[in-house]
Amino acid sequence: MPTAKSAPLRIAMAQINPVLGDLEGNSQLILGAVKEALVSGADVVLFSEMVLTGYPVEDLALRPAFQSASKKRVNELAEQIEKIGGGELLVIIGYLDQDKKPENALAAIYQGKIVGKYVKHHLPNYGVFDEFRNFGQGEKSLVIRFGSIDIALAICEDIWQEGGPVANLSRANPGILLVANGSPFERDKDGVRLALARKRVKQLGCPLLYLNMVGAQDDLVFDGGSFALDSAGEVIARSEQFESSLNIVDIQCEIESGAPDLVLSGAIKKDQGQAKTLIAQSLSDEEEIWKALPKTSGFPKSAIDSIKPSKNALAKPGRMSGNDTVQNVCHLLALSVWAASSMDGLTPSTTPISTKKAIGVNANVCAIINPGKP
Repeated sequence: MPTAKSAPLRIAMAQINPVLGDLEGNSQLILGAVKEALVSGADVVLFSEMVLTGYPVEDLALRPAFQSASKKRVNELAEQIEKIGGGELLVIIGYLDQDKKPENALAAIYQGKIVGKYVKHHLPNYGVFDEFRNFGQGEKSLVIRFGSIDIALAICEDIWQEGGPVANLSRANPGILLVANGSPFERDKDGVRLALARKRVKQLGCPLLYLNMVGAQDDLVFDGGSFALDSAGEVIARSEQFESSLNIVDIQCEIESGAPDLVLSGAIKKDQGQAKTLIAQSLSDEEEIWKALPKTSGFPKSAIDSIKPSKNALAKPGRMSGNDTVQNVCHLLALSVWAASSMDGLTPSTTPISTKKAIGVNANVCAIINPGKP
């Protein structure tokens, strides 16, 4: 609800699909989203974690040439954004930086320059992640006052861990928290993310925007599903899962709420009318899996799309219909795809599998594993 001490901040949620190592291609995706955000009248554009380099970069982070190229390209992007008319936007871009060690960083871009940098604090070193080996840890929070609203930044794991940035920000009293993520797909994870975000909203007393990437890299699939919560924890925007998009949302934020680290001269655009905001419905289990498969290596989208995602479509080998497409796709899936029991279980004919909760692909082998049943 608007109050005398609040103002609307229009944010463009840039949920895009970067390619690992393609600095130029990813830069063009970023510039395209910024152009679209300008048309929408956005004040702020938020991109995902390490969007410029692609994610996860793994050992590329340790290569001096790649570090230098990333730093050079993000500075060039700042200049290009101003040249296309985006100088008055606050644009937040994830990239690879380097100080004493490589850094998983966010660049705050305004008026053709990088005006602030935030470095990821909590570096996951479990499951599919190996960031503690590749990156140096951030130590400082970053709150930017932009158009009278104090905007705090965080990166993915930073909000999953207690203490650190979240504890610091609770003392800084921001007007909104923007979180850039590279969060891989797992079954039922969208609900876990939402519950965590609501916990942080309650803890900080401000709205939160969770921006995730889409696409696939090695054994990871990224499902997007970016969302925004108001200060009461209600969903006011949700982007489609597995699809690139630019979702525009107006978020009511308290003005001059805390003590910022950086004050910018920018002014929030006013009297623009209501933004056309998407609140997408969450996908079912079956729909999530069908959306995830085409993102993986070797599974043709046309073949996957030709089968309706239903319980009957995921049949065990030996229970096939006469449909050739079903047989061909299930032959690929049967290499190592296990679906949940609620889907009638797509299993190989003999070997059981563990309950590891993930979806992954390597050389045409996709694994969808049922958490809770071998």
